Amino acid sequence: MQAYKFFIAFTLCIVTSHVALKAQIESYTHCDTLIAIDSTQAATQSRIELKNLAAPVALIATGLILALDYRHGVNKTVNGWFEENSSQLKIDRYLHVLPSAAYLALSVTHIKAKHALHERLAAFATAHMLMAAMGYGLKAVVKEERPGNSGHHSFPSGHTTIAFTGAELLRQEYGNTLGWAGYAVASAEAFLRVYNNKHWLGDVLAGAGIGILSARAAYWLLPWEQRLFGGIKKSGNATQLTAIPHYDAITRSVGMALVAHF
Repeated sequence: MQAYKFFIAFTLCIVTSHVALKAQIESYTHCDTLIAIDSTQAATQSRIELKNLAAPVALIATGLILALDYRHGVNKTVNGWFEENSSQLKIDRYLHVLPSAAYLALSVTHIKAKHALHERLAAFATAHMLMAAMGYGLKAVVKEERPGNSGHHSFPSGHTTIAFTGAELLRQEYGNTLGWAGYAVASAEAFLRVYNNKHWLGDVLAGAGIGILSARAAYWLLPWEQRLFGGIKKSGNATQLTAIPHYDAITRSVGMALVAHF
């Protein structure tokens, strides 16, 4: 019963942090000059920046606050619910890659996307580079001890960060229906990391925020990347995309290599 309550509470936390903070900011601001950019983009991008930063920043800040006292307080209480687990649900070793895999797999379907394949691949690469920089950078700085004394790189949760990066990429590119399906998978991954006693609550909250922020930043940076690399334009020629899945027996992880021919 405690596990069920925690999963529902975590999922609601992610959803309400998006809805409530976005609605609150929209109610008192119509920011038109947050960032000095080209006049053709100013009206759109400046309006987007603040309201879309609020939710991920709030999640990261909450996670950091909990990390300051990870052995006690909320972290300790939540993890205490699952200390007596007789068996772990090891699906969390693979679940975190599903949203990102879906984002890539949908590139070869006829489902309508907002951007050309070139742009989707650029956004995907940028999001995961930003995610890795923020996530592993914080792990090296914070050095939080994992539950059960199993290491000192607990904060933030890498699995959760990857899952929410993929989920937000799905939402940005394919809309809310597929996006929230990705968020459901990501929330399940976050829950399992705590349930399996691999992370504290603060770790997964911060991981969710970093993942969301990384994906959104990737799309904000896309217009600059287009100009930097001479423009990423749609091509009338057929594009071939080959996906090659692989499994690493040493780390027990799965992945996917992509080869694109334009």
